[in-house]
Amino acid sequence: MELEYFLMLGHPERYDFRKEIMEFQTDDVIQRYHTYKAVGIAEEDKVKNLCETACVEKYGLQGLKAVLKPVCEADGCELLQAICTRLWDEKHLKYCVKAGGGFSSDTMNSAFATLSKWLSTQEICVKGVWSNRKIMDCYLDGRFPKVEDSDAPVISFLEACYTLGNFLPVPPAFQSRGMNASKDYWDLALACIYNYYMEKGKNWSGGNYMLDWLLKKKQIIEACQEWLNTFESWQVFVEKNYLQDFVHLEPGYVYGPPMELWKGHFSGLVEPKVPKQCEEFFTHASTWILSRGERMVDIARKEPVGESVFGHPRGVLQN
Repeated sequence: MELEYFLMLGHPERYDFRKEIMEFQTDDVIQRYHTYKAVGIAEEDKVKNLCETACVEKYGLQGLKAVLKPVCEADGCELLQAICTRLWDEKHLKYCVKAGGGFSSDTMNSAFATLSKWLSTQEICVKGVWSNRKIMDCYLDGRFPKVEDSDAPVISFLEACYTLGNFLPVPPAFQSRGMNASKDYWDLALACIYNYYMEKGKNWSGGNYMLDWLLKKKQIIEACQEWLNTFESWQVFVEKNYLQDFVHLEPGYVYGPPMELWKGHFSGLVEPKVPKQCEEFFTHASTWILSRGERMVDIARKEPVGESVFGHPRGVLQN
């Protein structure tokens, strides 16, 4: 989809970016999630070039057909790349360019991280640790919970997860955060970034979270610090990345610390352990994602076309 057409949609903040790489033939949110993951599993099995019928049959997804398109995931599609060039300055984006070209985009709030924990709270057990393949197995053998309420928190989150407000251009090295101690939780990543700008020892509940905890390796930390330094301050970082909905607003329109995805997250366990914590995550994440998406769309509609980091008009990608 072209950027200008995207901006003319009725609610572009709710547009599912997976449509840029797949053609779903169902509106069921749970089915879409499993179809999308089935394609990823198919790629892992080196059957990426199978026709859609073969993929459907291989993973028992009859009735959930998806036409495969090559190359990337939702967070790497051309439409999202074009939006990055429209909404972010070159001085920030140049640190986010991947080795093969295009921007590295982070899915801020992971679906897998909390969905797997939510399944555990539903008394669904698997051997070893959760994986996308094990979630798929739960779905195929009928153990995945049936969610009848279309407004249920888990449904709201899965609807929002692949929309504009959940994507952020970041240095490729920053992606390693999902494999480290933060377990891919965005509020913890923001806490580390907040403390980087505000200096160590800030007196708040997340004051102990630092970049070395989030990113581990010195080389990765230094690469990400270069990117963070282009924003100069927490105030600018929040504003330029449209993250106002994820942080506290203090008197004088000063952006305070990030908000917890569930109550007690900064001072408690990294991962949710009870259903209420999962539901709070789903509710907060989906609400903040969609609000951020609205903010980004409003600005993109006003932003004039200029020059991108690649030297072509902002908002227009060249082949």
